[in-house]
Amino acid sequence: MEKRIIRFPEMGLEIEPVINMTVIRKGSSFIYQDPRYFYHKIVKENLKEFYNDETNERKALNACITLYHVIDWHCPSKEEKKKVRKEIPYGEALENIANGTKHYNKEKPYQSGRKDGTHVPEKLIVTNGKNTLELRQILEGIEKFWDSKLGGNA
Repeated sequence: MEKRIIRFPEMGLEIEPVINMTVIRKGSSFIYQDPRYFYHKIVKENLKEFYNDETNERKALNACITLYHVIDWHCPSKEEKKKVRKEIPYGEALENIANGTKHYNKEKPYQSGRKDGTHVPEKLIVTNGKNTLELRQILEGIEKFWDSKLGGNA
């Protein structure tokens, strides 16, 4: 951007105006206004980062929280959200991780942790006391569901 100076020689003044513009949009933050765009540019990127670094808890939480909220972008009404929530595989587990973390609720039925062993690489897991799954398995199942709704590629 070129510097602009306005001169008033008769008054001995030089002015360099600074013009700032702010664009305010109702709804989401920044440039994300479309569910498909949000899914592909934010959620899928968070998932990719987690899949490449499966023991990184920050990447796991970013993936879980953004993936959980795709439904808010996709469904315009509470009624539709209720219906779609029933279709999402592992939906309750993901909700527990996302909201249990966001709101620090230690009493959620699904809890997360780490699995390790002498010959098994460390993995992040999710359990409800009866069943234990690897977090990656849960996220891949939900990602497949949303790929079918929003398209697998951007």
